[in-house]
Amino acid sequence: MAALSESISSLGNYQGSMSKNIIDMTLSEREAYYQTCASKVKEHLFSIGQPIVYEKNGRIVAEYADGKTEIIH
Repeated sequence: MAALSESISSLGNYQGSMSKNIIDMTLSEREAYYQTCASKVKEHLFSIGQPIVYEKNGRIVAEYADGKTEIIH
């Protein structure tokens, strides 16, 4: 599995570095890497009180940390 090392800067932002170039990863390593990235983005947004916003069935949806979803457009 691809390793992603991270550190938190003095501003609280994540700064990661990949141990393997994405071009050299196998399909399963890339899938695991993308899943890790998505989880970290979700975790960060929820930690600062922001929802995840995405498109579903032609609608723009906001999903909050408490599980509530709201159609915003």
